[in-house]
Amino acid sequence: MVLLEEGHSLSMPLSRNLSSVQKGLHELRLKDRTGAYRFFYFVKKADGIYFVHAFKKKTQELPQKKLKWS
Repeated sequence: MVLLEEGHSLSMPLSRNLSSVQKGLHELRLKDRTGAYRFFYFVKKADGIYFVHAFKKKTQELPQKKLKWS
């Protein structure tokens, strides 16, 4: 997260651009011994980093319901 705070752009395997779902959306991909976690965020250079959703992965695929934005 420090790299994001410092203004660095992250890429795979740590972060994935999800602009095909929503403009400016990114997925932070973290893994530890208890499992894999996904954090959805937007970066507003002047304002900061906005984390909008997070969950623990239970399957290999990203659930479509997690990608639905109202």
